Amino acid sequence: MNKVDLCGYLGRDFELRYSNAGNTIASNSLAITKKWTDSSGNRVEHTDWIPIKLFGKTAEVANQYFKQGSQFLCSGELATDEYIDNNGNTRYIWEVRVKEFYWLNKKGDKKDVCDPNKTENILDSNLEPSESIMHEEEAQISTKE
Repeated sequence: MNKVDLCGYLGRDFELRYSNAGNTIASNSLAITKKWTDSSGNRVEHTDWIPIKLFGKTAEVANQYFKQGSQFLCSGELATDEYIDNNGNTRYIWEVRVKEFYWLNKKGDKKDVCDPNKTENILDSNLEPSESIMHEEEAQISTKE
């Protein structure tokens, strides 16, 4: 099983590009910040930046409605791509290929549903997914472009 659920904040507006067949591909990074108190009583936080990619109509819809800083909840699969860098070394890139994303808030609602310190599973609520259909050609597109 290869399933990833993420909730975080978009690091920038989506970058759109198109496959040779004309299918839409949207790329972004999702910021997920964890906060805790260390053994000395100091507040600490760490942010992971997770690369995400959406395909087809879902990419277009996400690009239209979600901008930098938006809360974004998605489900997909972890994927890797490889490329050869300028020095001839093989490099690997990990990303989450989003199959669904969820509408979290109504317009103007500032509730933070992506707080990683909360324990409830927001995917158990009645969220409406927007499905992403990934075509074989789109799955083959390299991130080195």
